[in-house]
Amino acid sequence: MKALGETILYSSYTILDGEEPYTISVPFLCQRCGECCKFGYPSKVISTDILEYLGLRNNEEDWLKCFEKYVGIFKDGKLSIYKPCGFYRNGECMIHPVKPDECRYYPLLTDLGVERDAATGEPKCPGYIRHNMFIEELVRKRHRKWYGSPYLYPDDGLNLSCSPTKLQWDEVLRSIMYLNTSSKELELFSLLNDRPVLLVSAHA
Repeated sequence: MKALGETILYSSYTILDGEEPYTISVPFLCQRCGECCKFGYPSKVISTDILEYLGLRNNEEDWLKCFEKYVGIFKDGKLSIYKPCGFYRNGECMIHPVKPDECRYYPLLTDLGVERDAATGEPKCPGYIRHNMFIEELVRKRHRKWYGSPYLYPDDGLNLSCSPTKLQWDEVLRSIMYLNTSSKELELFSLLNDRPVLLVSAHA
């Protein structure tokens, strides 16, 4: 198993309506659009890792300065959280390597779920939309019985409980490529499903 280099969210579905059940893992690939940072639910966590990353001391004074500068302030006994997130600057997360778990697990493993457009109800997160496109093509359009759960790699490891046969994996690949899969998406699919990384015919 080749190292992925960072935590990767994915959904794993076990297909039950064929002769041989099999499991397929679908990666979530963040598009770095900043929608969750601008319109989501900013974390209220200031960890020691964040303080150290910003060159601050791990004491109450620096914690409070950091909180009031980047997270929010108390007014009349109530906490007012900044939006966009105070750590979101110039289109980037200032603390990406040490960002809180609420951000790292978004949108598949958070209690609040994904933000949606107030008028249409559609998700605002393009990575989530893309993730669901793969699930629709690989699972919902083709099968009647399945169960699925979200996971985080490497914390949860890989769900290889029911690996596809070669024929099943070939069919998965054909379905994936139908959606103009990028080389990065194909790499993640291969790695999460413990298959050789194939970049041939992938789009840039």
